[in-house]
Amino acid sequence: MHHMVKPTPPPPGKGVYSIRRENLNRLLAGEGRKTQLAVHLGVSRARISHILTGARRITTDQASELEQIIGLFPGELSIDPAQPRPPRGGATDEKLLLSSMRSVMFAASEMGVTLPPDIMSDLTTSVYQLSKPGKLLTQPTVQALVAQAAKRA
Repeated sequence: MHHMVKPTPPPPGKGVYSIRRENLNRLLAGEGRKTQLAVHLGVSRARISHILTGARRITTDQASELEQIIGLFPGELSIDPAQPRPPRGGATDEKLLLSSMRSVMFAASEMGVTLPPDIMSDLTTSVYQLSKPGKLLTQPTVQALVAQAAKRA
């Protein structure tokens, strides 16, 4: 169960909107990830670009939805990266977690499936937990998990 993270106030000159933008940019770095997120959210790639460049702010509601999709703790997108990360009940391989999220988003996109944020979050968590460090589940396995989730949604 996720717990609410209470971030400390941002340092002077660094607001919560810029922290969210920096964190999302870091999480979506790489070819195709912004497009996958836009497809999953049902928004244009231009809108994602506006958010990532600061032309549009990430509201609290949007941050909550993104956190669910990506598999972050509530409030975690608003934490300054310089602050200590919240405990996750054990060591977390951040690269594996991000790979799990990308794998689920890619499979859903390729299959033309749109899932609610809570189911995407659960799928990302499942793929992460079933994977081993350095060895993500195969794409056909992830697609099978997405198909099962789509039937339940």
